[in-house]
Amino acid sequence: MKRSELFFDAIRLPVDFVALVAAGMLAYGIRVSGLVRQIRPVLFDVDLPLREYVGLVGLVAGFTCIVFALLGLYAMEATRRMIDEFTRIAAGITLAVFGIIFWMFIRAEFFNSRFIVLAAWVFALLLVTVARTLVRMIQARL
Repeated sequence: MKRSELFFDAIRLPVDFVALVAAGMLAYGIRVSGLVRQIRPVLFDVDLPLREYVGLVGLVAGFTCIVFALLGLYAMEATRRMIDEFTRIAAGITLAVFGIIFWMFIRAEFFNSRFIVLAAWVFALLLVTVARTLVRMIQARL
């Protein structure tokens, strides 16, 4: 295996983590934006301030990366087809979201914003896929 392949295999984890954090922050930002607040007022300002939310997003991103690892997304192997990688990404994000929902249910903590959970799931799918595609493109170019 070439050094460049090792390098690009190694950067997948931090790239995924950053994309997942960005997805969570984007979902929060949209939910608390003025336009969305006019349609549906925010009820969780007191319950979940931004500082606490950022910590949760970091934990969730870390948990999702663990799920990705269990699904083999960080395995050093020959180039995998994009559709196979996307399927694993979608499965990993979905499993992580279900795990978080299950954890909230068990702890009897109810999060008032279903929009943030759904939007973060969509943005995570989009951003992780785009980030991994960009890494592939840069790797192919070099």
